[in-house]
Amino acid sequence: MPEVHVHLWDPELKTFGPRWIEPLYDALPEYRRLGYKDIFTHGVWESVTSDDTPGIEGNICGPYAFRYSEKFGGAAVMKRLADRAHELGLALFQWFGFQFAKYAPVWKEHPDWLLREANGDPWDGAYQILWCGRMRSGFGAQMLEQIKKVRDQVGLDGIFWDSYHNLGLTCVDWQAPDKAPQADAIWRMQTELQRYGYRQRCEATTVFGVSNVQIYGFSTDKFRRRLWADTVRNDDAFVLFDTSPAFYWESEGMKLTAEDYFWLLAHRAVPGMDAVPWGPPDFPSYRKQCLPGGPLAEEFGRSNRLYGAALPHMHRLRVTEGGKYTLWLDGKDRPSVIWAFRDTTIGFHGVVSEIESGKEVAAAGRLKILAGQVYLVKN
Repeated sequence: MPEVHVHLWDPELKTFGPRWIEPLYDALPEYRRLGYKDIFTHGVWESVTSDDTPGIEGNICGPYAFRYSEKFGGAAVMKRLADRAHELGLALFQWFGFQFAKYAPVWKEHPDWLLREANGDPWDGAYQILWCGRMRSGFGAQMLEQIKKVRDQVGLDGIFWDSYHNLGLTCVDWQAPDKAPQADAIWRMQTELQRYGYRQRCEATTVFGVSNVQIYGFSTDKFRRRLWADTVRNDDAFVLFDTSPAFYWESEGMKLTAEDYFWLLAHRAVPGMDAVPWGPPDFPSYRKQCLPGGPLAEEFGRSNRLYGAALPHMHRLRVTEGGKYTLWLDGKDRPSVIWAFRDTTIGFHGVVSEIESGKEVAAAGRLKILAGQVYLVKN
């Protein structure tokens, strides 16, 4: 589903306190109008960010527990946001991880819950500001109950698992007699959370898909990631089927074109799009500030709406020679949706309708399709 990644971070929380909710609350109808269905933000947990103790290091990714901080409005504020999202037909996701800040009280209360490397050092993924817990100890059980309570309190819809591989699946419980990885314990917990009603996305390629992580970069970036230009050149968006790729462009502005976004959605690969509704520090100042897609917000919104109308019919993908369009089959393996990237003429017998205009076109052998249009096949 089209997703807005709302960048709620330490500066916003520390500047606005419990009022951080207001611009985001006001922005939700606009996100819905633009065709987005999922909203992701960091949870306002009890954390390094809410702790005024001098000298501590870290950020919102260093929670003390999965409990909402009263400093930022507590559970009441998050429930208000979730309720408004649900009124608008949106789902709310929040950040979770398998690590707490090294200052978290839990490590003093239960030192045996701390996951350690083979040499005895705390497992910190080289971040030096957070420590992982032993998921097969009481830590895992306590974490599960805290996450369930969050859903009970605010009606949260989904979980974004941070650092799913390096601070989760690949961690080894060296203190245990069997010295086993934690993957099985994590998967069991995720299974229970799914049964509890949570949707889940993971930061990395997993059985739950590819989530909103900065997996793509650009040739001008100082820190090189997988290059978007390679995917465009290779015309291989089809390998991203049912994933949610993301892009790093914060420092230099939008680099994904409207045509790129349309092309990805045509392959059922939906990028998570960043938005910063808080605007400058003269809060409150939300006036369509940094909508998802930035200057291309309306074009991206158009693609989202087309995608929403086409998705129920997009069951099986067929790539086509030349890459001028994609063809989707329905649940009965019948041609059902055509996404056109370039003007072209294709072999076709039957009737199609343009989703946007509703115009129907009949063809007896040859059908002309236009770039940027999505067609439903009348079966």
